[in-house]
Amino acid sequence: MTQQGDSAAGSTATSRQAPKKAASRGATRPVEQLPQEDAEPVRRAGKEAERKVSIPPRPRQRDSWLWALRLVVLGAMVATSRQWGPFGVVAAGVVTVGVITLIVGGATFEPRVQLRVVVSVCVLIVLVFLGQATGVISDEPGGTAKAGGASAAPSPADTKTVQRLKEGAGRGATLGSVVLDGQNLSDTHLDGVSAAGSSFTDAVLNRSSLAGSDLSGASLRGAKLRGANLRGANLTGVDLRDADLTDACLNGADLTGAVLDRAVLRGAAVSGARVDQSTTVRAVAWGTPSQAGTAACLLGP
Repeated sequence: MTQQGDSAAGSTATSRQAPKKAASRGATRPVEQLPQEDAEPVRRAGKEAERKVSIPPRPRQRDSWLWALRLVVLGAMVATSRQWGPFGVVAAGVVTVGVITLIVGGATFEPRVQLRVVVSVCVLIVLVFLGQATGVISDEPGGTAKAGGASAAPSPADTKTVQRLKEGAGRGATLGSVVLDGQNLSDTHLDGVSAAGSSFTDAVLNRSSLAGSDLSGASLRGAKLRGANLRGANLTGVDLRDADLTDACLNGADLTGAVLDRAVLRGAAVSGARVDQSTTVRAVAWGTPSQAGTAACLLGP
């Protein structure tokens, strides 16, 4: 009895495993050997997969302009360097690279990645402005380089030199490259003086006469030149940012390459002055001569 029971149980187990093996063999059969109702879905899935592989992704319209992006970056850097020097180059580079990154990867970047790009660009822009404010990054254009070969650092003028200039010894004198920052030289006659590359930062030269002088490459940033006579002066490459030239005379002066950002020229006479027109728009009240400005041209001997 026991042997017969075991035999029956074994035959029952074998009969249960038979359909599974048959099904397993059927799953590995070629599509042609499958029943029609099973083969058709397999064929459709295979054709769909082949179609997706064979059809390349359609290029985006904006991708056809990627070759021009390098020109945009270079153009932006060159343009800003002429206006704001290294500060402009760095700022333009950060902004354009950030914009290009978003354009190129806009379709593939996840929203959080795009947000990170925008935040990083904003942080870099803030750092660039902080660098400019602290003087780490210069905002002086390349055109403000010292002209006439006066590249040596100016030397501070002593008290005796300043006093002699006030007494009229500066007429036609060759001062070389000196520092007269913050000095009060109002009503001083400096006609024909040669002071290329000198520094007159924040100096006071109200009503002084510098007609025919050579101040090429000099720094007159923040200087007070109200009613001063600069008729026919060589002011090429001069830094006149924040200078006050109200009612001054600049007739016939050469201001090629001069920096006039925020310079006040209200009432100044500028007849015959040579200047880059692109720089005059950054000055205040350029081309508004007054009677006082015309009268300043009469200062001097």
